[in-house]
Amino acid sequence: MAKKVLITGGSGLLGQQLTKQLQEAGYSVAWLGRSGNAPEGVQGYRWSPSRGEIDPDAVKGCQAIIHLAGA
Repeated sequence: MAKKVLITGGSGLLGQQLTKQLQEAGYSVAWLGRSGNAPEGVQGYRWSPSRGEIDPDAVKGCQAIIHLAGA
């Protein structure tokens, strides 16, 4: 089973490049964002920073969380 990494700000320039590199290294990648949208092969989860709401499934099974939102 691939190790799961959660990225906030995955749709940004840094997040997209990091996602590609992690997937090439065999990681399962998930994005946490306001829309919950993510490209094919990436699990997307909704996040409402103003409300402090995060889907609890987003962090389930994660080995790492990389915070790039606003980077």
